[in-house]
Amino acid sequence: MGTPTKERPRSFTTTREQKATDEEIFDAAEIDSKKVNRLTLTKIVTAIVLMGEMLAGDKLYKYEREVAERIVWSLVLGDGETLTMQFARQGGKSFTVAQVVPACAIMLPLFAQYLYEAKIKSPLEKFRKGFWCGVYGPDYERAGIVGNRINSNISTQRARTILTDPDVGMIFPVRLTTFTGVLPRNSHINIKSANRSVSIEGDTFHLVVTDETQEISDYVLKK
Repeated sequence: MGTPTKERPRSFTTTREQKATDEEIFDAAEIDSKKVNRLTLTKIVTAIVLMGEMLAGDKLYKYEREVAERIVWSLVLGDGETLTMQFARQGGKSFTVAQVVPACAIMLPLFAQYLYEAKIKSPLEKFRKGFWCGVYGPDYERAGIVGNRINSNISTQRARTILTDPDVGMIFPVRLTTFTGVLPRNSHINIKSANRSVSIEGDTFHLVVTDETQEISDYVLKK
């Protein structure tokens, strides 16, 4: 995928834009109370990507949004696909992942619980007890690049206002120093090293993200 040749402002800049985006999220999240069909799932996917933009306060470029939506679709459908992002340097890989991962951790369990309480069968049932993600890099320091972006996106004043809403229910500690244990509904995002000398067995994740994958051994990737 290519990158834009000309930098454009990403950030939301006015109250009017903020309001429009808020309304767009809520409109996208409206669910058909009779059945979960492709249109309903599309609305859910759109709402999750929009939530990621809201938390970060930044809009995705078109090519980043395509990747974000594909990640969410894979999670919703449970297709088990291996998705590869190959962007130019500074092309937005970490930026995209850091938006979509916390949005999934917050929204997928919310939608799953809503549908469960409405007695509507859906492929989101698997997230009712939380969304679990592992972010791996060749070493812990490089895995932390994505991790720090995620942490930044969920700890801004803007994000805290959204996430501490009673309907979301996130509680922030006095000092936000960890990615594990602060997300609601048993969701967690773990930042881990994929160094061959480090044990990676024992964890269960709905989504595994590997950064700088070319530097991670095939042996570790297969495990």
